[in-house]
Amino acid sequence: MESTGTYWIPVYTVLEDSFEISVANPYVIKHIRKKKTDQVDSEWIAELCLNDQIVPSRIFLKEYRGLRALTRTREGLVKTRTDYKNKIHRDLASANIKLSSVVADIFGKSGMHCLAGKLLGMGIEDIISTIPHKRVRKNADSIREAILANLNSVQILSINIALSIIETINEKILEIDEAIKIRILNRQKDLEIVMSVPGINFVSGVTILAEIGNYRDFSNPEKPGPYFGLVPYVYFSCENMLSIIDTCRKLEVSFYRYLYDIFSNSYSMPRLSDLILMSCNSTEY
Repeated sequence: MESTGTYWIPVYTVLEDSFEISVANPYVIKHIRKKKTDQVDSEWIAELCLNDQIVPSRIFLKEYRGLRALTRTREGLVKTRTDYKNKIHRDLASANIKLSSVVADIFGKSGMHCLAGKLLGMGIEDIISTIPHKRVRKNADSIREAILANLNSVQILSINIALSIIETINEKILEIDEAIKIRILNRQKDLEIVMSVPGINFVSGVTILAEIGNYRDFSNPEKPGPYFGLVPYVYFSCENMLSIIDTCRKLEVSFYRYLYDIFSNSYSMPRLSDLILMSCNSTEY
C-alpha cells in the first residue's frame, strides 16, 4: 500500500488485524515509465511486492498511535490558545493599552483582573485598588498610565470572544491531559527515565515517548536521531568538493578515506587544516 496523504490510514486501520500490510513510501517506489493512473500504480506496487522490493514504512501500533494522536491534539490546542492570546495582545495594543508592559503575564491573576475591569468599564482607581497582589499594586502609577486608554465596543466584543474560546480550550486541554495519564500508565518506567533529564516535565516527556513510539523498533541507540532528523548532515557544494579533492591529492591523502572518516564520525584522520599546517611546518626554506 502506498502512503499517499491520509487516504491510506482508514484502509490500514480496517485491515491491519487481519492481513500483513506493507505501507510503502511513495518517494521510494515512484514509477514514471508510463502515464500515471491508479491501475498503473497498483500494478507497479504489486510487482515490487512480489519481488520483495518494498521496504515497509514504520507504522505505530494502535496503542502508540492513540497516545500520539492525543499529544498532537494537545499541541494543536495549545497553539490555537496562543493565537487567541496574541490576538488579545494586538487588540489591547491597537487601543493603546500597554498592560503587558507593567504586568508580567496579562493572563495571570493580576493581569486578568485589570483586563476584566477594562472590559466591564470599571474606573481606573477601582481597578488598581482591588488588584489581588500587593506587589503589583505598588506599581500603581505605571499601571494607571498603561490602562488609561479605553476600549471601543468592537474591541470589547473581540476580546470577550477570545477569552471565552481560551477558557474552552483550557477545559479541553485538561480533558486530554486526563486521557493521556490513563494511556501512559503502562509506560511509567519509560516516562520516569525521560523525565530524569533536566528540563523535561510530564508534558514534554509524554510527547517525546508518543513521537518515538516503540523504541525497540530501533536496532541501536544511534538510529532514532536520524529518524527524527536530529542528526546534522555534512553538505559539500561542487566547488568545495573539487577543492577538497585537490587538497587531498596534494597532501597524498585518500579522498575516499577522508570522506568515510567524516560521515562515519570516526575522526581517526587529522583534519585537512591540521595536515596543511604539518606540511608547512615540515617544509625547509
